Amino acid sequence: AGTGKLVHDLRGHKEKTPHDFTSMLYAVAYSADGSLLATGDKVGHVAVWDTKTGAQVGACEAPVMYTWDKQQRLHSIGGIRSLAFSPDGKQLAVGGMGKVGNIDHLEGKARVEVFDWKAGKQTAEFPGDKFAGLVNRLAWAPDGSWLLGAGGAGEGFALFFDVAAKKTLRQEKVMMHVHDFDLSPDAKELVCVGHNKITVHKLG
Repeated sequence: AGTGKLVHDLRGHKEKTPHDFTSMLYAVAYSADGSLLATGDKVGHVAVWDTKTGAQVGACEAPVMYTWDKQQRLHSIGGIRSLAFSPDGKQLAVGGMGKVGNIDHLEGKARVEVFDWKAGKQTAEFPGDKFAGLVNRLAWAPDGSWLLGAGGAGEGFALFFDVAAKKTLRQEKVMMHVHDFDLSPDAKELVCVGHNKITVHKLG
């Protein structure tokens, strides 16, 4: 950041989807200590990198978040839209949406998966049962006791999870599709931004 010099060229994602269309990266996240970086792509592949060496040190797969329509549109939708390391860096949360029937709409259920990234193993799954759309942003509580995901389709949502218990704590409607949010340092206030609005929410 001080010089603008390229430090690493990270290559661990395929440039084409399994059906030979151009793939892309949607999400990136640092671990709290800055030692790790995670990147997520269109087909549900997540790579974890050592920021000091540039070496790939892990990978996770969330293929349910990618939908390919071979009948109507010869087109795909979905992908990894958000990533967040737990405060201790041991878990990696991945957000997107589930399988889609009509790929012209964000009709898949909001979906979050959590991985032990070193093992490449899914440890928790929240397939969504209330809201449709993409989980565009994820964040853990400072103590790791809960996980927040937000996003939307036509309308927005905020979802709270107890990852250890594999339990959804709350599912709240937000008045617009949430494209991004930030938590205050004490995690008592949530600010969401989206279609024509900024909303502020008190937590706790």
